[in-house]
Amino acid sequence: MMNEPLPMDEMLVRAAQEFPDEAERTFFLDWACREDLALRQRIEALLDLQQNSEDFFDFRPFSLHENEAAPLPENPKGDGEIGLRIGRYRLIRRLGEGGCGVVYQAEQEVPVKRQVALKLIRMGLDHQQLIARFEMERQALAMMDHPSIARVLDAGATPTGRPYFVMEWVTGLPVTDFSERHRLTIPQRLDLFVRICHAIQHAHLKGIIHRDIKPSNVLASFHDAVAIPKVIDFGIAKIDAAPTPLADDEQDPVLGTPAYMSPEQRQRGTFDVDSRTDVYSLGVLLCELLVSRTPFSSPQSPTTTRPSHSAELPQRLALTPSQILADSSPESRQKIAAARSCQPAELTRAIAGDLDAIVLKCLHADRTQRYDTPNALANDIKRHLNDSIIHASPTPWRIRTRKFIRRQRWAIALSSVAFITLAAGFSTSTWLFFRESKARQEQSELRAIADSARAQEASLRIRAEAREACAQASVKLFYEQYEEADRLIGHLPIDIIPPSLEAAEAFRKLGEWHRIAGRLPLAAKRYTALAHSMSSVDLSDLHQVSSQVLPAATATCAIDDQKSYEQIRQIALSRFSVTQDTIVAEQMIKACLLRPADQATMNRVEKLVDFLETSIGPASEKSGLQRSESDPARVSCVKFLLAMSLHRTGQTDQAHDLLTTTAAPLISMRQSTSGRWTDDLGRWIDWTNAYLLLLEAQKEMAVSSPQSTD
Repeated sequence: MMNEPLPMDEMLVRAAQEFPDEAERTFFLDWACREDLALRQRIEALLDLQQNSEDFFDFRPFSLHENEAAPLPENPKGDGEIGLRIGRYRLIRRLGEGGCGVVYQAEQEVPVKRQVALKLIRMGLDHQQLIARFEMERQALAMMDHPSIARVLDAGATPTGRPYFVMEWVTGLPVTDFSERHRLTIPQRLDLFVRICHAIQHAHLKGIIHRDIKPSNVLASFHDAVAIPKVIDFGIAKIDAAPTPLADDEQDPVLGTPAYMSPEQRQRGTFDVDSRTDVYSLGVLLCELLVSRTPFSSPQSPTTTRPSHSAELPQRLALTPSQILADSSPESRQKIAAARSCQPAELTRAIAGDLDAIVLKCLHADRTQRYDTPNALANDIKRHLNDSIIHASPTPWRIRTRKFIRRQRWAIALSSVAFITLAAGFSTSTWLFFRESKARQEQSELRAIADSARAQEASLRIRAEAREACAQASVKLFYEQYEEADRLIGHLPIDIIPPSLEAAEAFRKLGEWHRIAGRLPLAAKRYTALAHSMSSVDLSDLHQVSSQVLPAATATCAIDDQKSYEQIRQIALSRFSVTQDTIVAEQMIKACLLRPADQATMNRVEKLVDFLETSIGPASEKSGLQRSESDPARVSCVKFLLAMSLHRTGQTDQAHDLLTTTAAPLISMRQSTSGRWTDDLGRWIDWTNAYLLLLEAQKEMAVSSPQSTD
């Protein structure tokens, strides 16, 4: 049995497995092991043991989306831990392994039931350095809170002392596979890449350098038709806040994935890496998103790059995306373009220039020449998408001009049209001289039209603001914030109040609020606004619409606002004079007879009276009598109307008797309540209407008015 592998041995095995070609793997081992024959023998022995398990040291996440990726077979290595419970989590299947941990799909059972990913340190590798790196990854993830970074949900240790942590269940495909499968266009891929940059920037702000950015560590999926990335696997991340570097950070020459490692990250014993290291990896990822190749790849091995000796790194030149595309075969170019929903020529035009320069700036061997932060890289991508000048390289004046024209194409087009128009006008000025009078007249008409349009626009804007104010007031009233609601809409002119049930309800509540507080003039104004807002509401809701007219008419009469009352009466008659609803007819008769009316108005009211008389039968009379016992105010209104009808038909004695017997209790009640009807005495509208009808009846029949206590 072999001894437990050393940490650097594990890292070298992981790096060697990145080279499927045997010759390239041999070249890498020659460079990495140099003269250390014992190290070379250990690595080759480990590779022989793992020849049928290429993913032993590399976590390969997979998607749970339907038809996106075939799931790994459950318990592919006969793991005896499948089905076991760790705390409140039950292990379902093994997803993959990293350098120091095994990742399982698990199910949380309490307090909620959900799918999670649980990373557990591998058995037999729980020595101090691996535990320290495991804890560092857990700490790195716990420090971050970004929608595009996998979140840590829980952490702990098994009863045997093996640490673990629980992450959110991330679905999706590696970002490159996701982009290819869904045939994302270049702008869509760039937008997805900008989101990745923002996630890495968030990690940097927390003092965390990822150091292993590659497609398999960036999963993507659709959420509400938007492509969202998720950055995972901070297993080799560097945390600035860590008290001391780990031993493998200082000694291992290949801490990361070779195809995506920056030159300084390849140096043995280099612990001085910063945000620009991740910028380099982002540049490789961007190139792969653009043309499905890494910058140092070849058509025969598109995703593999041969590592070079550290002394050669500054002289190495990366291929630009457009060069990679040009070096590809016609069949490959067609396939790459089809995966981006375009033609090869169109793809070449899209990536040549700005995107080539951005990729090269990310991949510069001298990190001082790269973008300082992922955010700076994302901003340059946005400038490219907006046809602005990028910061990646000096831009020739021809390209600057072309970008300016793209950004300002509408303004330039309009300016060109204006210039042509002026030229044409100048050339025909002699002919226009003889038509000056007509031209001036047309100009005056155009100005009038423009003024009318501006006025209409201003009116529409004012009405829109009024509608918004009514909506806000409704919300305030829902939370009983009456003063704020009244401040929002109390000052609105009647002619701009929106005709809607929402506005009417707001003014009704404000009218009631002012009435209960004894501010009858303000209540009358709100009720008047209520009537106007209901005047053009859909006719299908007659009861709700008509019931709002009566309090407005009552309130305006109570404060003797004859002008407002007349407007409300005309609204009532124009809207409901031909109603076929007895309730509506009753309400309109009450609203229209609170003040004297001319003959035309009385003729229209009499039609409502005739309709009401013909519609009321014996059953209705019995029902009305029963209702009168619990609603004396309504009965008083009916009796005062009946007294005036008897007086007009010559039955004077009966009219006076009915008026006297009905008025006495009303006058007594009004004096005892100081003229303010409260809800415990019945609806204030009915009592106020009854008193107003009493005044009208006494005036018509020449009876002295009751003494007022107001």
